[in-house]
Amino acid sequence: MASRFLKNMKNVFSSTSKKNVTILGYKTAGKSTVIEQLIENKILRERREETHGSKTREIKIQLGDKEHEFRITDIGGSELYQNMFWKADVAKSDGVIYVVDSSLLNECKGLQKDLGNWVESEEYCPNYQADDKIIKCNCPENEMFRGSRRAKAFAFSILDLGKPILVLLNKADLQENQRIYTEDEIIKLYKLKTMVAHNIKITPASALTGENIFESINWLFEQME
Repeated sequence: MASRFLKNMKNVFSSTSKKNVTILGYKTAGKSTVIEQLIENKILRERREETHGSKTREIKIQLGDKEHEFRITDIGGSELYQNMFWKADVAKSDGVIYVVDSSLLNECKGLQKDLGNWVESEEYCPNYQADDKIIKCNCPENEMFRGSRRAKAFAFSILDLGKPILVLLNKADLQENQRIYTEDEIIKLYKLKTMVAHNIKITPASALTGENIFESINWLFEQME
């Protein structure tokens, strides 16, 4: 009888001690691929499909001499899912991973509007000296970039200052065929300096190759504990 009681109590405490992590980011940023990397811990052949809705998975990983068992909630990044799920799921989390698609920062010399006419731009699109009012290129990457930056602004408007936030500048592997943006340039483009009041770590990463994924997750768990 006593052993059954102790076993039940152990189950209660082990289930409640699991950390809850929420992973956010604009659509196609690579959230599901980050989760797959945490599960597989190997170079992945392809990126995972875009998340629709909200999905929670339980993961167990070994970081150094510590084993971490946690729940991670992956939420779709479109504006619909931002409005439906982000705030409620963030409120239940102990820590947040925010994924940025750094591959949107390409070398597109698109078209900009000048006196009502579209003309060739002399600047790369997007550029970190511009803001939403003066970025006029009509390329698809620019539309995605602006949507991504709006999503980031919304996410950090609902985040608790006390929760640790890991920002992954994902798809660093794709920059090999593009202009290499420095970390400082990416921070300027996404206006990440506005988040310095948060307990935050920002790092380039690749969900496909695993670059900086586990080292960064280790930081997140240290902060949550």
